[in-house]
Amino acid sequence: MYAGADDIALRAALGAGAAGLVITAVGAGNVNQALYQAILDSLHRGIPVVISSRVPYGGVRPIYAYSGGGVTLQKAGAIFARDLAHRKRASS
Repeated sequence: MYAGADDIALRAALGAGAAGLVITAVGAGNVNQALYQAILDSLHRGIPVVISSRVPYGGVRPIYAYSGGGVTLQKAGAIFARDLAHRKRASS
């Protein structure tokens, strides 16, 4: 994920039959509004979503409560990878 990212790749993965998603969020585990809506759609369809981050230290934590913040993602059912790097999470 990056600032201004759209949901096209995520929705394409879902359309191709992805059984689960690993989202590399920003900071402590936050996404923008477009990705937040696509993640909610995934979770409502029963597709697990793991939230990871590329930050070198600290991992993901549910800190911010805005739409797309970690608190709202966790409440929606997303799984937080905590300190596990996104590269390792995708291969586990």
